[in-house]
Parts: sequence; C-alpha cells; structure tokens
Amino acid sequence: MKFAPLIREARQRALLSQSELAKAVGVSPRAIWLAEQGAGTLRTLVPVLEFLRIAIAGLPPASTLGARFRAARLKREMSLQDLADQCGLSIPTLRSLERGVGRIACLEAAIRVLAPSIRVRKSSKTRREAPRGVVSAPFQKFINADCIETMQSLPAGSISLVTTSPPYNAGKEYESDLSVREYMQFAERWISCIPRLLTPTGALWINVGHIMHSNTEAVPLTYHYYPLLVRHGLRLVQEVVWHARGGLRYGKRFAHRTERWMWFVKNPENYIFNLDDVRDGTLNITDDPRNSPQGQNPTDYWHYPRVVGGRGASPEKTEHPCQFPVAMVERIIRACSNPGDVVLDPFGGAGSTAVAAFLNNRSSISVEIDRRYHNIAKSRLDGVRQQHAGQFPSPQEEHWIEIKTAANF
Repeated sequence: MKFAPLIREARQRALLSQSELAKAVGVSPRAIWLAEQGAGTLRTLVPVLEFLRIAIAGLPPASTLGARFRAARLKREMSLQDLADQCGLSIPTLRSLERGVGRIACLEAAIRVLAPSIRVRKSSKTRREAPRGVVSAPFQKFINADCIETMQSLPAGSISLVTTSPPYNAGKEYESDLSVREYMQFAERWISCIPRLLTPTGALWINVGHIMHSNTEAVPLTYHYYPLLVRHGLRLVQEVVWHARGGLRYGKRFAHRTERWMWFVKNPENYIFNLDDVRDGTLNITDDPRNSPQGQNPTDYWHYPRVVGGRGASPEKTEHPCQFPVAMVERIIRACSNPGDVVLDPFGGAGSTAVAAFLNNRSSISVEIDRRYHNIAKSRLDGVRQQHAGQFPSPQEEHWIEIKTAANF
C-alpha cells in the first residue's frame, strides 16, 4: 500500500493546494510535499488522513494508527523480532511505529508484511466545499492583447503553471527582426512578470530553440535564458530534450533535430511533481515485480512528432507555423499542476496549452497578440469541446480571478 497517491488524490478531490492542506493540519507545506512523494513522517500522515477522511480498512480497530498497527501484529501472534526479520526494519523502528511516530516509508514496509490486504475504505463524503477563491469547474480564457501588459494586470500568486514557447527571433511571420541585444531586452520584459504571478509551488516550462548570432553561429537560447531566469529568482529543476524527426538541414554541420524545455520553479524545496500521473507503461519492458504497474518515470529525452502540414499533415495542424503537440504539453500539465489549477500561456499561438489544460481538468489563460491566431485557438478549443461533450464539467462562466486588461472578456 502506498500512502502518497492516496493523499494526493484526496487533496485534489477536496480542491486544496499543498499550502492550504498544510495550514489546515498544522504542518509545513514541505511536509505535505514530502508525504506526496512517499517520504515524510507519521506526524504528517496521521493528521492528513484524519483531515481528508481517508479511512484505512484491514487493521484492527484502536484509538490511534500506531495502536492499530500493534493490534494487527498481536492478532497475527508475531513478535517484534519476527516482524523485523520479515520486513527488514529494526526493532526500535517498529516500536516507534507502534507509538505512532517514525517514517511513512517504514510504516508502508511493515504493513506489506503485516497486513498486505490493507485498503482504503471509500468515504461517503469525498469532496468538501471548495476553498474560498477557487472554482470547481475549470475555465479557459483567450486574451487578444500584448502578453506583458496582460501579465502585469493579473493578480499576484494566481498562476500555478506557466508553459509556453516564446518567439525565437528566427524570422517567422509573427516575429520582428531583432538584434540579439534587442531580443534579450524583450525576453527580460516578459520573464520579469512571471515570478510575481506564480503560486508558492508554481513552475515555468519554457520551450526554446536557437538564435542566430551570425550567419554561421546558431546559439541555443537556453544559454541566454538561464542567467535571466535565475536573476529573477527562479531556479532550474531540469532541462528536457525534445527530439523530433524533421527540422533544419545543414551542409557543414549535423542536422538539427532537437529543441529544449527548461523547467524552472519558484521554490526548489517545494514544487508540484505528480510522477504517478505521467508514468510511461511502455517503459516496463520486463516482468520485474518491482516495476510500477503504471509504468516508469519518463526520461529527460522526449520523442514527440512535430506538428506538420502539407503531405502527411498532422491531424491537429492549424495555420500557425510553429505549433507544438498537445500530448507533450499534457505531460507537463499533469506532472506540474493539479486539477483545478490555472495554467498560463503568454504566447498562446494556436491554443495547444489551452486544449491540453481543458483535456486535463485545468483552467487556462491563453494570451495571443495576433488576432488571426487568437481566433484559431478559440475555434480549435470549441471543436475539442464538441468532441468531448458531456465528459467534462461545463466551463465556468464567472471569473475566478478579476483581470483588468484592455482585452474584452
């Protein structure tokens, strides 16, 4: 039995952030984060189980979790030494568990031996009233405006995840031709808006390619964005390589077939990462019983086909020339946000982020300065809604956050 997914799922059903749950049970947000990673202590586990009404079946009745654990051992007529030998824990550790203290991982290891049939009893009340300021039905907002002006008008701490692909200054139809210095001044302006908007556990995922320093020198934009993002208080968790067939062809260098995702967070000690939601079952290539039935942790090398037009066009292709696949954004959204959270794409383009958010029960704000792409994104989401009619809650009509911009909501 694993407590981590039970806690995370119950918290998400209750529409609570990790910080809100931590405040409710009197522990730190990091303690909740650790518990949802399968770590932490019983000091966190016990009040969380009680607050979220997670009922454990399969242990004898008693006043506390530790007492129930001890009663189960006595019922099976096992000594501490017998149990210690079978579960690989020390006798002092088992005594601590019976007093209701110790580590969650130790309790899970002992339960696997002592009560392998333990399970969660379904509660008749699995959802409480949503916390003030949070809506139960997600919304999708499309704003046809400048992203910097729009982000400056959004409330602080209102966004859980920013995922976007800014212009690369690569000569696309929607870009201005800027010098490297001018481009980085533009990057500084939009990046400076992000830290204020993110929640304490919020994250930024930014997809970037290359920028031309000269006719022969294409420099990865990660080199430019990393110091800029750190200077504004964000911290790098990981760089992910996106590999796809097709791309730039060269005669005097190797073919270019990759781009980069940069994953930054506001607090490297406390951020959202829902591993179980993005496990890849295709990576279970053996029958090893230690493998998670949900699959393995995806690597930092992702293969997603490009969204292309012309002969063999991708089904999701629109008129936008640089569209990334919805499936790739879905992985980011599931991993780094929770249901009901708000996802922002300041360079909304064809609306891939909005579609991915909708399909995964998140709210989204998509900002796009080009009227044509703005309309394409809205029509695209309307089509997706029709395809999935009845499978998702009705979109929220009232605004969760009051946004005052030049755009007309």
